[in-house]
Amino acid sequence: MNELQRIVSKYLSKESKAITYSDFNQDEVNKLFQNMGIYERPDILSMYDNKIVAIEHFEFDSYKNTRKGSNFKIQDNIIEQKMQKEINSHLKDKGEIMIHDQIENNSSLRQYYDNFRKVLLSHIDNIPEYKEHIISDFGDKKEIEFWFFC
Repeated sequence: MNELQRIVSKYLSKESKAITYSDFNQDEVNKLFQNMGIYERPDILSMYDNKIVAIEHFEFDSYKNTRKGSNFKIQDNIIEQKMQKEINSHLKDKGEIMIHDQIENNSSLRQYYDNFRKVLLSHIDNIPEYKEHIISDFGDKKEIEFWFFC
C-alpha cells in the first residue's frame, strides 16, 4: 500500500478521525485532497491553482527508537513473521494451530515527544532535496509548500 492509500484509509475514511491544524478554508482543503497523487520524495504531491503542496507522511510512537525504527514495531514484525511461518508450514497439515507470543517493551510520554521531534526534524532536513526534486520534474514557476501527515 502506498503512502497516499495509507493516509486515505487511516485518516480520511468515515470511520477515522484526523486532527488538523491549518488556517485554510474548506475550499482550499478540498482542492488539496482532490488533487493528491503518489510521488516519491516526498510521498505525495497535490497540484492546483498556482501551487504545489508536497506532503510527507510519517508515523511515530512512544517506544524506544533504534537505528532500525520503533522497537515495538520491530518486535511486532518479528512475531508476525514467526506466526506467518507457522501458519504456512503447519496449518494445512494440522487443520488448526495455536500460536502465542508477546511483546515486552516500555513506553513513555517523554519517548513519544522525543520520537516525534526526531522524525519530524529528519523530514524537515530533507526539504531542500524534496524541493530540488519537484523543481526538476515540474519547474520553478509554481509556489511550493510542504505539509506533513503525522
